[in-house]
Amino acid sequence: MSVVVEPGTDPAATVEAAINNELALYQPMRNVIATDWSKDHRREPLAVEVTALQGRRATGGLWSRPDIVAVEVRTFRYVPGKYLEVSTFEVKAASAINVQAVYEALAHRRAATHSYVLLHVPADQAALLDQDVTELAEVARSHGVGVVTAADPGDYETWEEREEARRVEPDPDRLNTFVATQLTDATRDLISRRLR
Repeated sequence: MSVVVEPGTDPAATVEAAINNELALYQPMRNVIATDWSKDHRREPLAVEVTALQGRRATGGLWSRPDIVAVEVRTFRYVPGKYLEVSTFEVKAASAINVQAVYEALAHRRAATHSYVLLHVPADQAALLDQDVTELAEVARSHGVGVVTAADPGDYETWEEREEARRVEPDPDRLNTFVATQLTDATRDLISRRLR
């Protein structure tokens, strides 16, 4: 997490406040992704998990752990096979919005089909944050990373998709390792049963 520290403020307190703000976003955003966001994107997720809170458990190195992951097994009427779709979300509080979030999401995309940066942009701070969000969205677009802003983390009506995430086909070994190290036993079991 990268945080902007204003002159004259305590850096440790600023970082701690940003972490606490981000932690408070995970569950309401996870709930929206599992319901309204998935419906709007014609997705039927097997699971949507908050993966940020895994402690110091090894998950693959720097920026390897997204904050939220949605998993789906898709089938198509005229295309044979089953397709494992993994969407990752890098969540940022208003105090931590900068282009680094795109590179974190890009790191996740090595093992995911879609990666997003999900920004909390409260309505009363939207004008102040507009330039940062615009710059971030431009960089995200050039890398195929999606960008979503949310004025209210728990209200999908306030979410805006600024950039759509491009689908990529990750290396199967990397995707398998991601599923094995990032997701719960219950989700891994659901995936395994759906892929049979």
